[in-house]
Amino acid sequence: MKLIILYGPPAVGKLTVAKVLAEKTGYKLFHNHLSVDLVGSIYEFGQGPFWPLVRRIRNLLFLQATKDNINLIFTFVYVKDQDDKIILKYIDTVEKHGGEVYLVQLTAHHDELTKRVTDDSRKKFLKISDAATLDNLLSKKDHFSSINGRVSLTIDNTHLQPTEVAEQIITHFHL
Repeated sequence: MKLIILYGPPAVGKLTVAKVLAEKTGYKLFHNHLSVDLVGSIYEFGQGPFWPLVRRIRNLLFLQATKDNINLIFTFVYVKDQDDKIILKYIDTVEKHGGEVYLVQLTAHHDELTKRVTDDSRKKFLKISDAATLDNLLSKKDHFSSINGRVSLTIDNTHLQPTEVAEQIITHFHL
């Protein structure tokens, strides 16, 4: 089983690239808002058991997909230090059961993120969709560092089409 984790700040194009990558590889797409929206249909965002349930659902899905040899692409907004235990647990779950994890960090210039954040496609999954909220979020926490202790393929997609990014990933990891 192979798990590709696409991570980076909001509006960097994780889901857009993931869709193209899934189409080209046949991997299943498990983007982060599937679990967030599921739990959010019952619990208020971020309150009470919200995040523990999201993490548990994700980890259970990774475990089962690994056991069933189902290749996945997962999108994740990684925050340095805050998310290390979480992301390393997901990786550990897959690797403990014989799976391989490929980390891909997407980056883009700030002005490009500001432009992309207002795209209508973001509203479908209740994502951040205005520049002020994005700027506030990015100013408070580090969304631009690589995952601690792990090697990532880093791609600046400011001037790249999603198909170009997907091809780079496929070539780099020999998918």
